[in-house]
Amino acid sequence: MTLTANNPTGLPVTHEEAFLWKSPDTHGNEYFMEHVQTKLVLILLSALLLSPIVALGSEPRYSYRPEAGYVPDADTAIAIAVAVWTPIYGREQIESEKPYKAVLIGGMWHVSGSLPAGYLGGVAEAEIAKDDGRILRVIHGQ
Repeated sequence: MTLTANNPTGLPVTHEEAFLWKSPDTHGNEYFMEHVQTKLVLILLSALLLSPIVALGSEPRYSYRPEAGYVPDADTAIAIAVAVWTPIYGREQIESEKPYKAVLIGGMWHVSGSLPAGYLGGVAEAEIAKDDGRILRVIHGQ
């Protein structure tokens, strides 16, 4: 049997379909709202359950972080700077700028080469983050 009452399309519908087309003050609107609310709750729960999984994927799972940082002293900062400078400026140039010096200022190592007394010119310089070893700046003076 088909019904057309309360059907905005005017097409014949089954009893189940007619239930959904009831006017807003009847049970049909409540049925519709329950399904919308259920879907919203499921979407929000899914987002809440997946967010820790996504967050875990953005950080390394097992990573030791030294209390003094990855670059705890001047020797380590110099070794990192030399490793960065050598492919850029060449081993011979960097070796000629010994001795190197490193000074810690505000959580950043400032590493530079040196020139023999009486020489004019520039030296390799690098700035390295003490906590995580990021290379923040590399230049060579003139």
